[in-house]
Amino acid sequence: MRNYLMNKSRFCYAAIAFFSLLFFSTCKDPDYIEFLEEAPEENFDIDAVDTFTVRSFTVKEDTLSIDEFSADLFGALNDSVFGLTHYSMFFQVELPAVDYDFGANPVATSAVLRLRLNEDGRSVGNTSFPQTLNVYKLNERIFLNRSYVTGRRISHVSDEAGELTTAFNTADSVLNIPLSQSFASSLLPTDPTQYSTNEDFKDFMNGLAVIPDTTGIPSGDGAIVQFLLTSPFSDLILNYTNDSGSHSVVYPVNSSSARISGVSHNYNGTPVADQLAAPQQQFHRVFAQPHGSVKIKLEFPGLKDLVDEYESTNVALMQAQVIIPAITGQGDTLSPPSELLLYGIDQNGRSFVLPDALFTYYGGNYDASENRYQFIITQYLQEEFMKMQSDPAYSSRGVYVIVKSDNPLEANRLIARAKGNSSQPEITLRLTFTKLN
Repeated sequence: MRNYLMNKSRFCYAAIAFFSLLFFSTCKDPDYIEFLEEAPEENFDIDAVDTFTVRSFTVKEDTLSIDEFSADLFGALNDSVFGLTHYSMFFQVELPAVDYDFGANPVATSAVLRLRLNEDGRSVGNTSFPQTLNVYKLNERIFLNRSYVTGRRISHVSDEAGELTTAFNTADSVLNIPLSQSFASSLLPTDPTQYSTNEDFKDFMNGLAVIPDTTGIPSGDGAIVQFLLTSPFSDLILNYTNDSGSHSVVYPVNSSSARISGVSHNYNGTPVADQLAAPQQQFHRVFAQPHGSVKIKLEFPGLKDLVDEYESTNVALMQAQVIIPAITGQGDTLSPPSELLLYGIDQNGRSFVLPDALFTYYGGNYDASENRYQFIITQYLQEEFMKMQSDPAYSSRGVYVIVKSDNPLEANRLIARAKGNSSQPEITLRLTFTKLN
């Protein structure tokens, strides 16, 4: 189905209807946009602008929430373009049972942390490269449903509770990290009330941090993978003895447990750093990476010229496409993200959800056959046209291109082809419009 937007005077804006046959109905405002399933039955000329001017820049991403993702990212990747990126996991464990009783004269004998790899989750990088997982006790309590954002540091004790060096392409889907004797002993309560309720226990045992060792990772090596902390196979196990014999107790991680993804981006000496240091300069490539890293800003300076050209003419915008080609291959073995988002930019520089994002035609998924992403943003640009028509001082701020932070959860980054690549497809705004007679 091809969608059409037509600007007519002396009518009204329409209300969005959430139906498969999308349309706008009339009301009592002086102007309106009509959204049609078929082309208008009037005399019109069709123009397609395939090489509309697009200015693109790599800019720093805003802070965003990094708690309770659908899975849990972990690992370190030393990317020649984006630098060193690493993800850590901070989480709580739950009481094995309310008022748990260790019996008479308990003595901790060992402890192990089990972590379930998400075999269905998307990894990025070389999963055969061995990485070291370092485990620490948290030095502060964390809370479920409290907002934790990128850049927030969660403190942990300096003494390591345990470590494991392994590759992530192992056939074992559950990693077992042996923990120190001192850590195991620290789990035994010094006061029975510390195990009375989950809240009391979490005040006593703040939680755990699992942090990758980032030293010695060559450029182009390392990997970021996904764990499932809330899986029944992710837990903390304490083995102990008391006067009655040997016992094991399991501390689960579940939906009541706070989970925070710690993420760090270091761009030193990379092309990303070069672009962030020259915010007004256009480059042949632009970059986007999720979780508080970088995004792409697209500007469409020719929109004002188009409005001026047709100032005295009714213009029907039939379709507006943004096409973003990905650069892959040529020594870059990292696959691009599976999905992107476009956000509008208001006059104060703040992001907002585009009206087209409400509809199935919007797009944003990676097309592997074409090696590109496509968005349909007809309604948004038609609204921008109308603002420029009614206010000569109004200037469209463009859109941001962002890698989704969750659903799907992934650490994949985008290298997009920008200006100056005449032999290859570049970021393009394609407008299909009519000048009504």
